[in-house]
Amino acid sequence: MRIMLWMFSICLWISCASHQKEPAAEVAVHSPDPPDSTAIEDTLTNYAAFEYVDLLTADDFLTKLDSIKGGLSQDFFTLRMAYTKTGAYTPYGETSRDSLNKAGALFEEKRFSEALTVLNNVLRENYVSISTHSYASYAWEMLGDSTRALFHLNMYQGLLNSIYDYGNGNSPQSAYIVISTREEYEFLNWFGLQFKEQNLIAADEYSFDLMKAVDPETNEQFDIYFNIQIPFTRLSNAFK
Repeated sequence: MRIMLWMFSICLWISCASHQKEPAAEVAVHSPDPPDSTAIEDTLTNYAAFEYVDLLTADDFLTKLDSIKGGLSQDFFTLRMAYTKTGAYTPYGETSRDSLNKAGALFEEKRFSEALTVLNNVLRENYVSISTHSYASYAWEMLGDSTRALFHLNMYQGLLNSIYDYGNGNSPQSAYIVISTREEYEFLNWFGLQFKEQNLIAADEYSFDLMKAVDPETNEQFDIYFNIQIPFTRLSNAFK
């Protein structure tokens, strides 16, 4: 069971609840159908998802992004996977951490509009940056715009759910599929877990991170597998 969101996200959800609308129905787009996430749980493997990812293009990213922004889609898995087909995808070279640190410093000074400028610059290059949407949600809430705050909160939750829904992390065969190392840490943080150790392993011609984490409240230990084949392949191709 999912343990927690960041505290401000919980408060934000409560304050924005009266503004939330039922999501519109998914519309047909010119891209392949995403794999059935429920089937992954039944078969305890998500390798078939990579056949779907291979069919995606950079155009699918733009199409899906427009659909999600317009409230016509909640397919965040396709959004993340199609982003890896764009020229902006640099899984081991992203600079969002420095930008988030800068935005956090601006938050402390209550300079929320300036923080949003920093955050929007990140999103122009990487609209699937999970933490950036969380920060943007908080900034808009502090500026009194609950509609935009809720939009970015939905993006934050949708992106994390798209990791959770396509695996269980119990084995390499059912590892959570990520497109960057940063997603692994954001996912652990979402569950309130503290990172302890990271091990790179190989199985079935795929690459994985075995992340060891602990629940600081109960001291329960967790071994969680993440499939890093997509970012690992991009890195390998960069050296060819």
